Amino acid sequence: MAMPYFDKTSAEDFGKLKLVGTDDYGNEIYSLGTQDNNLGNLLEDLASIQGLSDQYVFISTSPYINMILRIGGWLSRSASLPFLGRPLVIKGLRQSFPQLCSLLGSPMAGGTVS
Repeated sequence: MAMPYFDKTSAEDFGKLKLVGTDDYGNEIYSLGTQDNNLGNLLEDLASIQGLSDQYVFISTSPYINMILRIGGWLSRSASLPFLGRPLVIKGLRQSFPQLCSLLGSPMAGGTVS
């Protein structure tokens, strides 16, 4: 599985859309790093104003970010200790992966992360 942004984001990346791939139907998938969980509402409203609501789906993954992921991310990025943080992030992702996949309707939901 390609993860081009794994443990490579910085504070400057918050609020910027990043193309992370396409789904099985050829739709582009973007990620938006934010510290504001309500930013999805803003995006939905902007799409609605432009008459594009039926062309976009906004999904918050925040509820699926467990404590292990949070601690690992903080150690890796904020404390500049990636040798401690990355293993925790990987462990947290392994725990959250099935829920994230089912949230997105991915056929990988039953798969495993290696």
